[in-house]
Amino acid sequence: MSGVASLSAGEHSACILTTAGGAKCWGANYYGEVGDGTDTLRKTPVDVVGLTSGVASVSVGWDHACAVTDDGVVKCWGKNGAGQLGAATSEECVGFPGLLPCSHVPVDVQGISPNSAVEVSAGRLHSCAVMTDGGVKCWGHGYFGELGDGVVPPPSGRIDAVDVSGLDARAVHVDVGSYHHSCALLEDGTVACWGDNAGGQTGPSSGASCAPKYEGCNIVPITVPLPQPATAVTLGSFFTCALLTSGDVSCWGNNYVGELGDGQACGTWTCGPVFVKNLHGNALAIASGSGHACAILAEGLKCWGDNSYGQIGDGNFTWNKNPYILPVSVILPPSGVEEIEGGWAFTCVRTEDGAGWCWGQNSTYQLAAETSEECLYGHRCSTTPIQALSEVKPTPTPSPTITPSPTPTRTPRPYLLGDPTCDGAINSVDAAVVLQFAGGLANAIVCPLNADVNGDSIVNAVDAALILQVTAGLLDRLAL
Repeated sequence: MSGVASLSAGEHSACILTTAGGAKCWGANYYGEVGDGTDTLRKTPVDVVGLTSGVASVSVGWDHACAVTDDGVVKCWGKNGAGQLGAATSEECVGFPGLLPCSHVPVDVQGISPNSAVEVSAGRLHSCAVMTDGGVKCWGHGYFGELGDGVVPPPSGRIDAVDVSGLDARAVHVDVGSYHHSCALLEDGTVACWGDNAGGQTGPSSGASCAPKYEGCNIVPITVPLPQPATAVTLGSFFTCALLTSGDVSCWGNNYVGELGDGQACGTWTCGPVFVKNLHGNALAIASGSGHACAILAEGLKCWGDNSYGQIGDGNFTWNKNPYILPVSVILPPSGVEEIEGGWAFTCVRTEDGAGWCWGQNSTYQLAAETSEECLYGHRCSTTPIQALSEVKPTPTPSPTITPSPTPTRTPRPYLLGDPTCDGAINSVDAAVVLQFAGGLANAIVCPLNADVNGDSIVNAVDAALILQVTAGLLDRLAL
């Protein structure tokens, strides 16, 4: 893949902005997140309907994507169950008739007038944009305060963009996490965050309460106490990292899979920023996925955190009980790296020659290439960078500084949506477990991520009903 001006990686799909000013996407397309008017999985990049030119930037979230056009309009496409597209849509997602609205083509975001947006960031269930006046607007799911306007809307979210309140300076960049928090980089180098703070990912706690059973959130921006001014900020699922003026990287939030890169034991979390070790002040750019992060250095590229699907890029995969708690060197493409983006469990870079390279999970062809490796749970993957659209995997020269992690001997339980008991099957017992938790009869679920079937971040009777429909054969699949 060549002619890449910039790129963005999401949960199981990705998009590029071409040098001709068009948007192309590929990968999972259950909800129209590729934007080509279909729900067909795309193994290679295809044009987004109506955006073959005149596009300024593009951002991919979990199951939706957004773009800013040259005339400052924001358009979004994909899943719309929480209003994350910023407009009411009448299309129905495949496999969820009458339950999940979506759009297979771009729609204009309400509340953002022409010539007013300069940047957009798409997350799991919400999106945010930077305005020409330095303000930030957000829309979609706000149950955890991730819209930043001081109001907690119902689970259905908001389809009209609202102003983020309380920013102390003009915003120059906004990023939206893989779950439910947002951060803005301000022109004075400060970072302000808002939304879910259960893992300390938004920094200091305001003590506000949001959704039922969730008390850790900030419904308006909170300034993160960084040791130095920041030049970039990137968000994962439950952690955040900032690139500092010194070239160091500081991260805060959950450290369950080594996301903070400071060598701490896994299973810990911290509200305050800590320095990522072994970067030596040489970081030039940063990016993050759900549970991993990377930094472009003057002398190469390093990543740290979860490596269950080879998303670190050092030629290995290690399930999340054996993550990289310190940065390791990535096997580099033959041309120098200019840009990096992290998807849920994969990573992509743009090289100096305008080519795109990706590595990590490839279960829905999010790497835009054929791969034969298998990683965690038997998912297709590539543990080293592979050029997108290339069917012949290159053989890069390994870095001499790589220290492979031991191969785990224990087989983890599978991730299977609709299987909260993690026994590898979907049945009526799983529906009963969801109902017991929703009714307050159970305090916890063995595999909580498997319980939120419809992706609205609330485990309730609707999820149980969907599980029962699969058990009865009324639905073919469950897919977020």
